[in-house]
Amino acid sequence: MIKRLPRSQKKIIIATLVGVAAFSIFWYFIYSPSQRALLKIKPEVYTLESQVRGIERVLSQTKTVEASTKLLKDRFQELNTKIFQKEARGIGMLSDLAKRLNIEVVSVKQQEKTALMDENNEKIEFSGKVLQSVGVSMEMRCFYKDLVKYLETLQKTLPGFTTVEKLRISRVFPKNPRLNVALDINLYTLF
Repeated sequence: MIKRLPRSQKKIIIATLVGVAAFSIFWYFIYSPSQRALLKIKPEVYTLESQVRGIERVLSQTKTVEASTKLLKDRFQELNTKIFQKEARGIGMLSDLAKRLNIEVVSVKQQEKTALMDENNEKIEFSGKVLQSVGVSMEMRCFYKDLVKYLETLQKTLPGFTTVEKLRISRVFPKNPRLNVALDINLYTLF
């Protein structure tokens, strides 16, 4: 069928095929990889922009560079004190707080430390140390109101970052107001 076409039409078909091939090669080897790279970089750019805006807000609160520097150092120190330096101290504080609030601590189990990773799957470092989470499983017996007070106080008074991962509540006996509580908490430490 192509043999019957005039020479000018054959040239048009060949030129079209060469154009389509060139466009496909451009799309596959240049445009598509650059789009994927751009999609990978976009979250990093947003994170950096939000950090810059945060620093600009801090700097706008002060009038001099020295005051800004002092404010940033104070905030850094505040964050540094919010992270437990030793997990044993944090676990002890969890138990002590429970006992102060009339909660019977049945058991406390510490899991392995795990290093926290960023979006690039690299360890998060803070002051030259790796940020880690330590899982703590606690079994307790208490009244509902004491459990609520414990969870509120945990966030307000503990001098470190913690997250409640799981909370399971069951009754000991149907007529007994005390609850069996299984609580999984993450403590954040520097090591």
